[in-house]
Amino acid sequence: GLPNADFWRLNGDVQFGTSVQQIDSNWERVDTDGYGVIGTAMTESSGVFTFPATGIWHIQFHLSLFAGGGEIERFDAAIQTTANNSSYDDASFSHISTDTTNYRQSTTISFILDVTNTSNIKVRFKYNDVNNTNSTLVGSTSATCTGASFLKLGDT
Repeated sequence: GLPNADFWRLNGDVQFGTSVQQIDSNWERVDTDGYGVIGTAMTESSGVFTFPATGIWHIQFHLSLFAGGGEIERFDAAIQTTANNSSYDDASFSHISTDTTNYRQSTTISFILDVTNTSNIKVRFKYNDVNNTNSTLVGSTSATCTGASFLKLGDT
């Protein structure tokens, strides 16, 4: 079986405003509907996730949003990684578009990361409201709408 598995989510709707935003608040470990963690859990601080062990990790990010702009709007989501605990790059990326008022949309992206050092290799999640429509990321403390899973697949 898998040596580590963990799942986190936004605990409520978040309106980040416009432009590029790191999702740096409102994270909680899933704790409903029979959720279970395998091995040592991830830790999170200001939206930066630290791995509990080295190895090959599968990261999956699911983002749900609500937009009320009315025109064709574009939104971006990304999994960002760092190898030096400082500079982040987009490791996996997705575009989302809406074309009507009061529209809900979602996307799921994933990445496989070789974590050779738990002090320096970390992950965070980015959101960009390209058209500055002040959209809302959908969250809930009772069900996962926007969230991330972390599965250790094996040793590095």
